[in-house]
Amino acid sequence: MERRRLVHSLGLVAITVLCWLYGLHLYRAANWPLVDKGLQQQADTGNHGVTRDAVESPSATNGAALDDSNDKILTFVHASDVHISKFYPEGGLVHFQHFLHTAVPLISPRLVVVTGDLTDGKDKQKLVSLQQVEEWEAYRRALESAKVTTKFNGTFYRDQRGNHDCFNMFGFESPANMYKTYSAVRTDGYSLHIREPFGTYSFVAADACPRHGFARPLNFFGYLDAHGMSLLESRIEESKGANHIFMLNHYPVSTMLYGRYNKSFRELAQSVSVFLCGHLHELVGGIGTQLQAYKARDGYWELEIGDLKEHAVYRVYAVDHDLVSFVDVTLPLDQIPMHNPKLLDVSISEPIAHPPVVLVTNPKDARYLLPKHEPLHLMRSSKFIRALIWADKPVSAVSVRIDGVEHPHPAVFKGKKESPRDPAAGVSAIGDDVVKTPLWVAPWDPSIYDDGRPHTIEVTATDSEGKTTTSRIPFHFTADL
Repeated sequence: MERRRLVHSLGLVAITVLCWLYGLHLYRAANWPLVDKGLQQQADTGNHGVTRDAVESPSATNGAALDDSNDKILTFVHASDVHISKFYPEGGLVHFQHFLHTAVPLISPRLVVVTGDLTDGKDKQKLVSLQQVEEWEAYRRALESAKVTTKFNGTFYRDQRGNHDCFNMFGFESPANMYKTYSAVRTDGYSLHIREPFGTYSFVAADACPRHGFARPLNFFGYLDAHGMSLLESRIEESKGANHIFMLNHYPVSTMLYGRYNKSFRELAQSVSVFLCGHLHELVGGIGTQLQAYKARDGYWELEIGDLKEHAVYRVYAVDHDLVSFVDVTLPLDQIPMHNPKLLDVSISEPIAHPPVVLVTNPKDARYLLPKHEPLHLMRSSKFIRALIWADKPVSAVSVRIDGVEHPHPAVFKGKKESPRDPAAGVSAIGDDVVKTPLWVAPWDPSIYDDGRPHTIEVTATDSEGKTTTSRIPFHFTADL
C-alpha cells in the first residue's frame, strides 16, 4: 500500500513538472523572435502568398432604419467539436451528417464555420492519441455528400484545426497533418471577406495548434508564436474598414497564450467584434453553455459554443443592420439514434423534421450588446420588431409578447429566399447558392419601453405540423443607446 502511494505521489509530481515545463515552452515559443525575411514577406500577403486588397466597405447604417425591409441582413452558422471517431459509436459523424443535411439547408446561411476538432484522433482504448486516416476520409466524404465545399465559389464552408486534429505531429507541414489533404480550407488559418451591397464582413481564423502537436493532455492549451501572430496581424490589418470582424479560434482566450509580432493580441482585438471558439464542449452539468464573456477593455464578445459531438449544438448568427444577434439550436436528438453500429460507414443524406428556429434581431438581446461596434441607437428609433424564423414546414402562427402581455399588432412575413449576389459583390448566383432571410415584423413604439428598466420579449412560432419554438430575450434602452 505504501509503495502504491509513493508511486502515485511521484506520478503527480512528474505530471506537475511536465506541465510547468510545457508552460515554459509555450511562453518561450510564443515570444520567439521572428527574423526570417521570407516569413515576413509571407505575413505581408496574409494568406500564404495570396495578396488581398484592404477592405473598403460602405456602412450598413448609412441612412439605415430598422423598418420592415428584409435587406441588410447577413446570416452565418457556427459549429465546433465534431470528433468523428472510428471507435466511438455515439454522436460524432451521425450528428455532423444531420447538421449538414438538416440544419444547414434549413437555415441556408451565407456561411458555415466549424472551429476545430473535426476528428477524434484516439485509439480504441482512448489512451493513445494519433491521427486516424479513416476518420479524415469520413469527414471528407460527409463534406462532398452535402456539396458544401463548392457553394458560393468555394466560400460557403470554412473549417480549421482543433487540438485533436494536430495530435502527434511536428508542425503544420508534417506529413501526418491530414487537415492539409481532407479539410475544406487546408491552410494555416484563413481570412474571408464577405462583400455585400450594404457592407463587408470579415472572418479571420487563427490556427493555434502547438507547433509540436503533443499527445493528450499536453496540447489542451493553444498558442500563437511570432509566426502565427504575424499571420493574424496581417489578416486583421487587411480587414480594417469592415463593418464587423469575426475572429475564429478553436481555443478560448483562457486556454491560449499569445506571442507578439508588431502588436499584441490585445491591440489586435480592438478591431474584433466577436471571438468565436469551441474546445471546452459543455463541460460538467452544461456549464460550458455559459462560457461567454464581454471583454469590456477591448470591446468584443468571446462566445464559446458547445459541441456537436454529443450535444448536437450549433449556433445561428444574424447581422441585421450591423446589430449582431445569435441563438443556440440543438438538433432534434429524439429522432437521432444515439448508438451508431456502422461507425464510419454510416451515410445520412435525408433531412429530419426540425422545430422552427427563432432569432429576434430587434430589439437586440440586452446581454450581448457591443457598444464599440454596433449602431445601438437604431433600436431606439426603430419602427418594427424584427425576427428571423426558419421552418421546414409553412409557419402557421407567430405571436409576440412583451413583459408577458400580448403585443397588439400581428407579425407579418417580409422575408425572401434569394440566389445572391451581384457579381460585383464577389459571388455569382450558381446552382444551389441560396440564402434565406425569413423575416417577420410587427409594428411597435419603442418609446413605451424607454424607461431605463429591463423588459422581456417573447416570439413564438408554430409550423403547420404543430412544431413550436419560443425565443425569450431581455432588452432595454439605456441612456447611451
